[in-house]
This record gives sequence, C-alpha cells and structure tokens, in this order.
Amino acid sequence: MKNRRTVLVLSALAHAWTWGVGLFHVFNPGAYSGTSTRTTLNPDGTTTTTVVTGMTSSVIEMNGVQAVLALLAPIVVSGVFLAVAVSNPGGRAMRITLLWIATVVMLGFCVLGAASIGIGYAPGALAMLAGALVGGEPARGPARRSHPRPA
Repeated sequence: MKNRRTVLVLSALAHAWTWGVGLFHVFNPGAYSGTSTRTTLNPDGTTTTTVVTGMTSSVIEMNGVQAVLALLAPIVVSGVFLAVAVSNPGGRAMRITLLWIATVVMLGFCVLGAASIGIGYAPGALAMLAGALVGGEPARGPARRSHPRPA
C-alpha cells in the first residue's frame, strides 16, 4: 500500500511538472532570444547586412500553433502515467509495464527536448523513473508461508 501511495505522489508531481513546463513555454514571451541577421543584395551588386540583437519571442511566435501540440505530448504521457498509478489496469504486471513504457517515452522527450527547448522535462521524467522503480517493487506485507506450521 505504501508503494502505491508513493507512486501516486511521484506521478502527480511529474504530471504537474510537465504542465508547468508546457505552460511556461507557451506563455513565456522570452522563450527564444538571440540575434537575427538579414543580408540584402543592393542594385549596384553590393550587399548590406543588418543585425538585430536582443530579439525575443514565444514558442508560438517562432513555430506557430502546432508547437502547442508538441508541448502537449509530454503532458499526455505523464497523464497516462498518473492514470495508471491511480487505477489498476489488468493487474500488477500490466500496471508495471505501462508505468515503464510511459517512463521510457518521457525520457525520450527529455532527450529530444534537450536538443531544442532545454532540459525542462528532466525533473518530471526523473519523478516518473522513481515511480516506475518503486511501482515495480513487490508489495511489502507480512510474510506468507506456503506450508503449514509444525505442531
């Protein structure tokens, strides 16, 4: 029972974290910052280079509304993890399998995210990893004997 409660808490933390990361990237106007360089070819054959520094924009401004769908994917995965932690789909083996599948997928999002938006999903993925490890442990309880006690 204690293992299940721990998995539930870890899965809720992971899900809340992924929501936070997703909302941060959607609403943070400074999610992207840097410089922009534009080179223009003049009529006389020369070029003019214009550099704009201190430019900032949000994920939606840079990538469009479809970026929100990409940010929803980790939220959905952590939501599946939470749903599995709350329910008991198909018994213990199925539950452990689903926890691990969701964890591996989230770790994949961490690798992909590190190459683009950073490692923001890592704490959520680590909470899911801890939840999968705890959820995979056998339930602790009183030891049961398979043979009768000698008289």
